[in-house]
Amino acid sequence: MFMKILAYVLFAFSALLASCHRAPIVVNADEIAATKQLNEKYHGLIVGHWHHFSQTELTEVTQEFAFKTDGTYTGHILYRSRKQVMVGGKPVLTDWTKQIDEDLEGQWGLMYSKSQSRNLLHLNSKSHFVRVRVIEFFDANQSKLIIESPLAIESGRIEFSRK
Repeated sequence: MFMKILAYVLFAFSALLASCHRAPIVVNADEIAATKQLNEKYHGLIVGHWHHFSQTELTEVTQEFAFKTDGTYTGHILYRSRKQVMVGGKPVLTDWTKQIDEDLEGQWGLMYSKSQSRNLLHLNSKSHFVRVRVIEFFDANQSKLIIESPLAIESGRIEFSRK
């Protein structure tokens, strides 16, 4: 129980920190034009249902997003973990325990940040784990969406598959 509370507190804290991190503001004509081009190229490709699953021996993360044409999205995050314990002198894995099981909803948008020289995906949510999050957008096509993970529990570049 303590680990579950600790995990929740850590995730909530990291979401709070992330909400203040790297918030871009489009302020000049170059950024406005680049943001417009970015949306013309990728907005229609991002719209749809996306799924990402990753698993290690002790953790499992499922992220699902449904991006809509009107700039809103819904989604779901499931994070499960388990422990390795010794039973009779041998290591045994415990059953999976849900740490996070949360529905998401909010607004999304693409933008270009000249100061960071990169394309960004802005997620605004009422979630305890996403809230306002600006993440790097790498690429999208008909079958995959590549972004920086919006979750502190899974860092780096991740690939979503169209559902």
